[in-house]
Amino acid sequence: MEYPQNQLLDRIITAIKSLGLTGYEIGEKTPLSQVGVDKILSGTSTKPRETTVKALKELLSNEYKISRSWLDHGKGKMKMEEQEKNTLDTVFQEMIGRIIGNKLDEVISYLEVIVQQNNEIKEYIDSQRVKDLVSVEKKRVIKKEKKKN
Repeated sequence: MEYPQNQLLDRIITAIKSLGLTGYEIGEKTPLSQVGVDKILSGTSTKPRETTVKALKELLSNEYKISRSWLDHGKGKMKMEEQEKNTLDTVFQEMIGRIIGNKLDEVISYLEVIVQQNNEIKEYIDSQRVKDLVSVEKKRVIKKEKKKN
């Protein structure tokens, strides 16, 4: 009886060989050594560490679009189809669009209120500056008048 870990390793090796990857290439893209990967590919190493298997799975699924379902369970196609990937991307984009779309009007309303408040604050500050300037100028004129007398 073959254990699930052995089946997973067999699928990883199958995927690597079907992609034509070498131990050197994998070593360049992962923390794994070329020698260690070559031992796995040649069958010399039949029980690699769990971290090694995980690194190989991550590389294959993320970089080479090998289906995680196929790697883990042997179900479905080995390589994710671009169409499947695009369909998932489209679904997520639509979901995000609906969520944002529902909140977008609310966000715009808040932004308009903030802009209006900002303008009012600017006007207030400007009017205060004018009042301060007028006050300073009045004091200067009064002082000047007192000196004349």
